Amino acid sequence: MCRAIKALAGVGLASLLAVLPISAQVEDLRVAENQQFEIVGFDMRSVRYVEELSRYLVESAQRYFEPGGFLFPQRILVSLKPESYVEFEGGFEIQVADPGLVSLDLRWAEGMSLKAVSRALAEALMVRYAIFNYGADGTEFLPEWPASAIGTEVYFRLRPAQSENLVQWIDFEEPGSLAELLERGWDEPVSDANGYALLLSMRRSGVTPSELRALFARASAGFDISEALETLIQPELPTDEPVTLEAWWQASLDAITESADGVLESMEVSREWIALLSDLSTIAESDLNFRTIWAQRDVEEVRAMIEARYELVRLRLIWVNPAYYNAAVSLGSLFESLLNDDRQFEYLHSLTAFLSDFEDTKQLQAAVEEKLSSMPQ
Repeated sequence: MCRAIKALAGVGLASLLAVLPISAQVEDLRVAENQQFEIVGFDMRSVRYVEELSRYLVESAQRYFEPGGFLFPQRILVSLKPESYVEFEGGFEIQVADPGLVSLDLRWAEGMSLKAVSRALAEALMVRYAIFNYGADGTEFLPEWPASAIGTEVYFRLRPAQSENLVQWIDFEEPGSLAELLERGWDEPVSDANGYALLLSMRRSGVTPSELRALFARASAGFDISEALETLIQPELPTDEPVTLEAWWQASLDAITESADGVLESMEVSREWIALLSDLSTIAESDLNFRTIWAQRDVEEVRAMIEARYELVRLRLIWVNPAYYNAAVSLGSLFESLLNDDRQFEYLHSLTAFLSDFEDTKQLQAAVEEKLSSMPQ
């Protein structure tokens, strides 16, 4: 028996074996693992697929939480169960056992879509996060919307062409109040993507990445974010009329409906746009590049162009395809460093982050889409 199989003892393997065919042996199991998830199944390709997806999910979720919050002492056990041995309704089931052990059973059968798997993994991740950070009772007041936001965003990052279908996944006819969405429990059976609509609306209203992290953390701890969110969405000018949270929510849903044909840019458009803005040779018809611009950042014409590009990034960030969101944020930080930092090493740190994010996204996107190409839409 290999080490990976032994490591499962006491964290859910018994429950998996209890429903396996008599002919199945422990040696038939295939296992893949990362820091947060351990995937068990009979088909190695499926196991690897879910492990890749879970890794990608955590990388995306860390944009909204402090990374240390995901350093779980026990991994989430994910079992890919054949249809004939599933004993629950729906596509997946999450179970919690003392001391904070979380397992996710997936109905691994034809028709289990990437969208559904992404949502199931996101829900299990948030449950484990709440227990790890807030104790055994951490899930008691855990809301549903963060899992919806993270799971749907990951799906769009892997299937950018599907982002135009967002309007079909939001309950516009009976969306309910924002208060109802914020109070919806993680274990309530829902199929809409209203949680992601909330995330998109917050971005479009200018809520910054650091403010988003604070809202996600507060919500996941079981606290109401209504007051904090209402403060963040108020108009900048003190002479403007204040906005109520419910009016803002309904207006946000209306805006998504009106822009249904272009909720987000395509992956190609976002990639080309970032590449164009990061081409410094067009500044003042020069041969500037990221290596030489530091010495000329205070030249009036150069600085004016940097300021203009920084403003373009800031204004367009809400429309960037999720696959390239990190790269766009890093590019904005790079321009901000050129404008404000006094020490070159700070600029070089920002430059390294942007180049890494942009290149990693292009490579990761191609690799993941190739591996997931056989998964049903």
